[in-house]
Amino acid sequence: PGTEETVRASIHDYFNLDYELENLYAEWGARDPRTFGIHCSRFPGIRLLRQPPVECLFSFICSSNNNVSRIALMINRLCTTFGESVGHYGGKEYFSFPSLDRLAAATEAEYRQLGFGY
Repeated sequence: PGTEETVRASIHDYFNLDYELENLYAEWGARDPRTFGIHCSRFPGIRLLRQPPVECLFSFICSSNNNVSRIALMINRLCTTFGESVGHYGGKEYFSFPSLDRLAAATEAEYRQLGFGY
């Protein structure tokens, strides 16, 4: 588990906080004026995450026939069940996204117990 300082740094990196949202919004709005340019004010705080490719892929897979709240719940369950503790912040424990080896070792029953599958 990391210290509070390393957890803060990880969160800062994950959410790509070095980029100014105003600059990104202006660029995205210029590239997509009919969609993002019109609707960006409805989505304050939208960011490009610096997700590792495996985490991004699994999040995308979880998105099939699910809403954002359910996707977040599914990913959180994966992390707390199969990931490793990265530390505590604000009285809450945080976990890494599990490794491919750990995900491959999980059984179908374990995934179903976490709410995966059809």
